[in-house]
Amino acid sequence: MMYILKKLTVFVLFFVLAQIIHASEENKEAQKSYSSSTSFSFLLTSGNTDDRSLGLDTEHNLKSTKHHFQFKGSIIYSENEGSKDTEFYYSHFQYKAVLKSKAYILGFGKLERNVLSGYNYRLALTVGAGYFWINSEKFVLSSEAAFG
Repeated sequence: MMYILKKLTVFVLFFVLAQIIHASEENKEAQKSYSSSTSFSFLLTSGNTDDRSLGLDTEHNLKSTKHHFQFKGSIIYSENEGSKDTEFYYSHFQYKAVLKSKAYILGFGKLERNVLSGYNYRLALTVGAGYFWINSEKFVLSSEAAFG
């Protein structure tokens, strides 16, 4: 199972990189915007108890007139007196390609792991289409239909 996930991850990364290169060559004059946010936390408590907690959350967005890439990832790990309280990993990647001014297609992949809840890996892949009802710089309203 792990071997298949590794191959799938490498395939998705190569596909994404190829799309980014193709989009950058195709739309050199097109306006692109990149935004990201990352937060990190670490808590260490010692004394009567020995607690450790680690958290990481990141989001990256790359937008152009025809393409939108989004990556999100989270890690939460906590242990109390040497035993795990929480071990959670989450990441997702979303790609949207605008076909016309109102219509777009999308692809979505998600990988999750929560050991203490009883599942080692969850993988979700989704493809679909969407429609922009309102698409302005300050406000976006859209609807999507997808199969996963």
